[in-house]
Amino acid sequence: MSSSAKKRGAVAGDDESIAIVRAVSNIDDNNISRMTFNIKFEGHSLKDSDFHQIKRFLQQLFLKTSVNLSDMSSVLINQSNIGTVIKQAYDRYSMNYKDYWDALHDQVFGITSILNITQQTSQSIENIHKLMLDLSKQHGDDDTVQFVNKLLSDDKNQVGLLINERYLNIPPSISAPLFRIICKELSNIKTENPLYNFAYLFMICKLYKVKNDKKGNSYFKGPEIMWRNAEEQFFDIIADYKFEYCVQSENCTDSGGKWVELNDSRMIPFRRVLVFSMNKFYLVTKKLESFLAPEVIEYHSVYSSDH
Repeated sequence: MSSSAKKRGAVAGDDESIAIVRAVSNIDDNNISRMTFNIKFEGHSLKDSDFHQIKRFLQQLFLKTSVNLSDMSSVLINQSNIGTVIKQAYDRYSMNYKDYWDALHDQVFGITSILNITQQTSQSIENIHKLMLDLSKQHGDDDTVQFVNKLLSDDKNQVGLLINERYLNIPPSISAPLFRIICKELSNIKTENPLYNFAYLFMICKLYKVKNDKKGNSYFKGPEIMWRNAEEQFFDIIADYKFEYCVQSENCTDSGGKWVELNDSRMIPFRRVLVFSMNKFYLVTKKLESFLAPEVIEYHSVYSSDH
């Protein structure tokens, strides 16, 4: 497959490689209005022209951590036959082709991929390897620190970093086929390249907690925790180890707008790092395929479209 090839069925699993997703957005900060619209997406292999857009997604995930994101973007693009970016498909019934080609045909709306972080073959991988060790030590319990240290110090265990980033108003239903493609690509690659025969995966998740204590001393738990990518809750449930940290001081922004204040509460951004076995990744992917049906999923956004 060439680096610019369209992935047949990568998003929808049908002959046209198209997914139709339903989104619900708020138009006004004070009065949340519902607007439903259909958008068609295609899955594509990563290519050189995606570099800056991929880097932007990585910047929003890693923020001010000392990871060389230019190098990481290049590593993702140069990986052979793994990883998908989602782009809007041309719909001859609803758009002018010239307008589509000029403005939308090469716009990246999300990326799903995996990097090997055991084999420190580039600066960015070395950075991520050290970052996971440092963060687990700072924010994990003793069992987590011990496990992460052992896992990342053993070159015989291939460990991956799962990247799952997209624009905010794209609903979680799109994640199931993207993860399925990752599973298929890994199955094809690992027989020839054992470096992709992962034992465990790390996943860095974005979540927000509502702080309504005027002194800023407490956070809600349970339903008041809002996941940036809702499907990542399934991985959180099965994770073998996890730790989290607040990133409020890092001027966190997100693709698609800004979080709005709800009843004087503030959305405080966090990162939660999950560690789970590859077998659990396969199990969750199968569960997502049955649970997240695009035709019945509605994504309710509390996100402002203003920049």
